[in-house]
Amino acid sequence: TPGPGSGGNLYIDPSGLVRTTTGAPVAGATVTLLAATTSAGPFGAVPNGSAVMSPSNRANPDHTDAFGAFGWDTLPGYYKVTASHKGCTAPTGGTTAATQVYAVPPPVTNILIKLRCPHLKRAKTTLRLRISNARGGTRVVTATVRGKHAQGVVTFRAGALTAPLPLAGRHHSASFVLPSGVKRVRARYGGDAKNRPASATATAR
Repeated sequence: TPGPGSGGNLYIDPSGLVRTTTGAPVAGATVTLLAATTSAGPFGAVPNGSAVMSPSNRANPDHTDAFGAFGWDTLPGYYKVTASHKGCTAPTGGTTAATQVYAVPPPVTNILIKLRCPHLKRAKTTLRLRISNARGGTRVVTATVRGKHAQGVVTFRAGALTAPLPLAGRHHSASFVLPSGVKRVRARYGGDAKNRPASATATAR
């Protein structure tokens, strides 16, 4: 995300996701930001704490979150990112996967790094929907995810309306007001590094 840097410069992404070759997020992957003054290199790791990275994140190497996400805001330059995780390998071989070279700016926000991780398994989850009557005649749909401390987003679809809402609270739930005249609602939990996606459908009486 663009932001102010020292001397009038801008701090701009690179950011993205680390996923397995089967599409699951990889949490806790080690990601390292490499930099060079030209696209041809040589590339070296940006020193931890360097002002090349914005104050919002000056950790290098860093680690992915529960959704496999990583990111820095950097000064203009040429960058690559490497990723590794215990027990994982790069699809092309070796223990570390590396991206292509990115020129920053423009912002680079859609990096996808893949690792082959046969030991990483996600738990099966269930998504339960409950429709209750609220004050004023409105109906509230509550989605609850049963899984291993599930994190993430439940996306509700009712009629022409789509609403992605974050899970909250110790019950890992999200609530949505059913639009007037709509009885049927579908919901999908997107999953995280520990929990598989799940979906459910409910109809108001």
